[in-house]
Amino acid sequence: MFAFDHAGMRFYMSELNPDVFSVSKNGMLLLNKTDSIRMRCLHEQIVNRLRLNGLMLPAEFGTAVLGREDLLRRVEFRLHALLELALNLGKTTTWRCTVSVLDERVQQRMGAEPAAQRTGGHDSERDRHAAPAKRTDVKALERLLTREKRIAESMLDTLASVAETHRIEYIVNLGSGRSEDWKSILTAAFTFPPARQLRFFQAVVELESDHVMVEPMVRVTGTTECFSLLM
Repeated sequence: MFAFDHAGMRFYMSELNPDVFSVSKNGMLLLNKTDSIRMRCLHEQIVNRLRLNGLMLPAEFGTAVLGREDLLRRVEFRLHALLELALNLGKTTTWRCTVSVLDERVQQRMGAEPAAQRTGGHDSERDRHAAPAKRTDVKALERLLTREKRIAESMLDTLASVAETHRIEYIVNLGSGRSEDWKSILTAAFTFPPARQLRFFQAVVELESDHVMVEPMVRVTGTTECFSLLM
């Protein structure tokens, strides 16, 4: 990564190999599903860590610029709006946090645990002898969703301890399904004074480390989710 200062703002960027990545005419990365899943999580991790150094407003995921002159042209095109958004960041008191996971990764982590721990050792005699594939799939899904709910509740408790108030908008439950993409397991809004922003963002980064085995994607947004440099 490297930084570029302009008009009182600092822009953080990552260099990409043009032989590996393609860019659309309006300046968006063209990614296959695998790369999109991986890079979306990496994007949020970088944003969360940069917030430990100061106020941060992320660009729309996948934004690509073709060198310094292209960046300057895009910034100047909407400079006033960018400056206004940056000034409002310091006044933000409510932040929305969305935690997403990959079912496959959580399932792999569960597979490393002793079977007795996963099932609780309370299967009935009928359950031990029942073998229909559909029933087994349902039970596996229930175990997965139960684990994901525990992860969501643990992360909620940690972030709520830093905030003054919080409001749950969504939390995964046994009625949720599976997904091959990022799946939201928690969305909640947290309210706290601007002076507590750093402590909150520290808690977010610590949660990413605490749950590194399932590698959750933690997306934090203020009044404005992101800014666009698309032309």
